Amino acid sequence: MFRLQRFFSGSSLVFILISAVSLGLFYRYLSIDLLLNEGENKNVTTTRILANSLWPQMERLLAEEHPVGASDASRQLDEQVKQLIEGLQVVKIKLYRPSGMTVFSTDLAQVGQDQSGNPAIVLARQGELSNSFVERDHFNSFDQRYEQRDLLQTYLPLYRPDSDQVVGVFEVYTDYTPLLTRLAQAQGVVVAGIGVILLLLYAALLLLVRHAEVVIRRQDIQLRDSVRELVATQASLEQRVAERTQTLQQSNRNLEIEVQQRELMEQIISDREQRLQAVMDNLLNAIIVCDEQGAIELINPSAEKLFGYSSREVAGQYLLSLFATPITCTAETRSATLEHWLAPLLEAPAERQSQRRNASRFPAEVAVTRFQHGAQARYIVSFRDLSAQVLAEKALGESRQKLLHQEKMAAIGSLSSGIVHEIGNPIAAIDGLLQAICGDSAGGPELPPEIKADLELIQQQVQRLISINRDVSEFSSPRDEVATLLDFNTLVGRTCSLMRYDGRMKEVKLRLDLDPKLPAMKLFGDQLIQVLMNLISNAVDAVNEARKDGVRTDVGEIWVRTRLVGQQLILSVQDNGTGMDQETTQQAVDAFFTTKAPGMGTGLGLSICDSIIAHHGGEIEIESALGRGTYVQVLLPVVEMDD
Repeated sequence: MFRLQRFFSGSSLVFILISAVSLGLFYRYLSIDLLLNEGENKNVTTTRILANSLWPQMERLLAEEHPVGASDASRQLDEQVKQLIEGLQVVKIKLYRPSGMTVFSTDLAQVGQDQSGNPAIVLARQGELSNSFVERDHFNSFDQRYEQRDLLQTYLPLYRPDSDQVVGVFEVYTDYTPLLTRLAQAQGVVVAGIGVILLLLYAALLLLVRHAEVVIRRQDIQLRDSVRELVATQASLEQRVAERTQTLQQSNRNLEIEVQQRELMEQIISDREQRLQAVMDNLLNAIIVCDEQGAIELINPSAEKLFGYSSREVAGQYLLSLFATPITCTAETRSATLEHWLAPLLEAPAERQSQRRNASRFPAEVAVTRFQHGAQARYIVSFRDLSAQVLAEKALGESRQKLLHQEKMAAIGSLSSGIVHEIGNPIAAIDGLLQAICGDSAGGPELPPEIKADLELIQQQVQRLISINRDVSEFSSPRDEVATLLDFNTLVGRTCSLMRYDGRMKEVKLRLDLDPKLPAMKLFGDQLIQVLMNLISNAVDAVNEARKDGVRTDVGEIWVRTRLVGQQLILSVQDNGTGMDQETTQQAVDAFFTTKAPGMGTGLGLSICDSIIAHHGGEIEIESALGRGTYVQVLLPVVEMDD
């Protein structure tokens, strides 16, 4: 007997026994479960009938003041209960108070027992139903007795008829002894039937295994014969392989020499390609290689970064599409157009406007080299971005213009200082003479009223000249380029007083609104005076231009205000002049941008103001609209004074 047959015989018998027992137990489990459900429903129905029929008697027994024990009420209830359950399988009924005290039982000996520790009664008080089987000849721990029958013990909550309040607990015992006896008999029949069926199945499978054993033996004999034939064939093949191996070894030696030579050549070519690729990858200039039709074949990383294309995206693209100049050509004229356009660049590099992928343009120095590769020509095009150089040249020009402007202002300041000094002496002499005349008249004859009035008028104008001379002197006197502690309102007031003497201010009202709460701050006084004078000068020109063009017919006004907001000092200059559109407002602080007529302005005023304010750590905000005037706001951080 094969091992397979022996294993099958033993394991199958064990499996049959385990299966029969398991199915019998499963059948009993299902039966018990069904009995529990059926008994639970039956006991619920029984308790509902009893509660509906005998509620007044039960209510008296459940009352806490009613004595517990045998009484007329309990005996009367016992008779009525026995009449109602007659013919049913109910053998015993108990009634408990919510506290667990037994107030009624069909077994009068159990009345008065305390069942407060019974967990089933605790669950019933909470509105939950519980049941269990008490098997025959087993000890019932709640009743302290051995049961002679198979009983279903069910605990049910007793509700007050007119509410959901649990006022007591029912315990119902139902006799299932006859039913379980029949169930045990049926279980035996089921187990026996299943065993017979499994034995028949075992016999059929045993015959099948025996037949398989015979077939396997036959195939084993055939396999052994086949193996012997294969061994003989293998020996013959090994002899042939040995003979051919000797022949192939000689051929392999020749091939190895050839392969080594080829690998050496490939390594040399690979090294050259790597060096060339390393050079291309590390060139600062953008390098593009195209064929004679202008189709791009290769670009280096610098070209990818400059134009914004990857090598895959730009492959096959027409070279001239990278230039900003519109170029039109057809498929037939691509080669001729490319050659014509690149011809000047073959002689010498030149600047050309180029275009990135995002359509932004930039200046680039372009150099072209042509070489022959096989039967076709190729072009190597080199691009060098000139954007930084152009910006640097522009910044250098702006710096030169600003320096020239500052030198002019310094020259004007020096000239003004000299003029003020020369004018001061005659004015002082005139003032002294007037004081002498007025003083002599005090001790001599009285001057006529009209002469006296004229002398007072002359003296007032002389004082005005002295005040103007002092303001100009203070304004034009050079100061150190360091931040000093200043009263900003005084600085603004003196600058505005000086600007009132400007001839353009004749028909313009300059109004001041200065915040008296401004603290003393460290500022670059000369620079802020220059900012304020530029802002007022621009406002005066805008107001006069509006009156000249008839845009406004009312009085031209300029408002200069100061105020403190948090830790920011705000200086604002507002006018009711011509105003600016949105595009002009955005370019107002750009160097050399001006809307004034030639000779009337350089376009550096607001640019210099913006630089000065930025140096102070602040910023300039401009709001304007055509026909509505301009509002310029300077925001400066408040620098705390050192203690």
